[in-house]
Amino acid sequence: MVDVSNWKEFRVGDLFELKGIKQAKSQQMIPNTTRESGLPYVVQSRYNNMVSRYVDETYLTEHDEPIIDGNAIVLGVTLNACSYQKDRFGASQVITARSKQLNEFNGFFIATVLRKYVERFDYKEKPGLEKYKNLIIKLPATPDGQPDWDYMESYMKAAMEESEKSLENLKRAMTQKHLIDVSSWGEFAVTDLFDLSLPKGDLQVKQVEDGNKLLITPSAYNNGLLKRISADSESTLYSANALTVDMFGNAYYHEEDFFVTAHGHVNVLTPKEPLNLYTGTYLATAIRAMFLDKYGFSEMCTLKILKSESIHLPIDMNGEPDWRYMEDYMKRRLDEAELAVSQLQLTV
Repeated sequence: MVDVSNWKEFRVGDLFELKGIKQAKSQQMIPNTTRESGLPYVVQSRYNNMVSRYVDETYLTEHDEPIIDGNAIVLGVTLNACSYQKDRFGASQVITARSKQLNEFNGFFIATVLRKYVERFDYKEKPGLEKYKNLIIKLPATPDGQPDWDYMESYMKAAMEESEKSLENLKRAMTQKHLIDVSSWGEFAVTDLFDLSLPKGDLQVKQVEDGNKLLITPSAYNNGLLKRISADSESTLYSANALTVDMFGNAYYHEEDFFVTAHGHVNVLTPKEPLNLYTGTYLATAIRAMFLDKYGFSEMCTLKILKSESIHLPIDMNGEPDWRYMEDYMKRRLDEAELAVSQLQLTV
């Protein structure tokens, strides 16, 4: 436990210079790229440190989209999200907070603390630039009442060193491959398993209200989630327990009702047989493994192409998809992952 008895109250606007970053003009058209060759793209999200994907820097420059210097705390404009960004990044609809005393370590410390405070904002009481400026937070303080930047830095360094040790143990466990004999698997047309569709209506991301329904977009991260929007949005609301496959071959299973962004870049696969978390996740993983190296900007996975595709799956004695095997297999894998994560959290 951290001793907070000597922490002091500070106004965020007195510690940081805050600046708003407008919503991108063409966010959905910005080309995706790899982590190694692109910039992290930061949006209003509570997941993945607010990084939705990695994007092409040249495209951002050519289309006058902002490229933001690193070493900044980032806050959601209308969503209660907070993160620290070490490196340069692209961004849409966020607020940056900067200080000359900020560095990688105390930055992560403050973002972790600040995240707890911004959780008080919700869909009715949305955050914003002025609310963040006037937000009062508690931080470690020096005897003269100033933020103790050195303490925050040293504390986070020690915590990250412990985390790195645990991550190494986790990586070693994850590299133990679960070999599967696929020689007896069967091939199934995608259209035999799913009804395929695209949304009706033209959902404009800039115009929708925040809410509690998933909005899925082409992405290699965060299960394709861009943000949560109102159920009143004028587009097709798809029922839970369905899959999406975007134009790059990223496939995801969704446990909740969801919308997808327009322009035909996300295909919706409604199962002909009921799915659950385990069989749905298994199918999404199988599709993604087969399609990711196959599709991209040069050849997109369109609805027409997807209708002609097939996937390999384990089969039962009748030659049908072996749903029981898929469910049991995925349960074991998820149990192993949860155990590894819980062991990691105990050390942080």
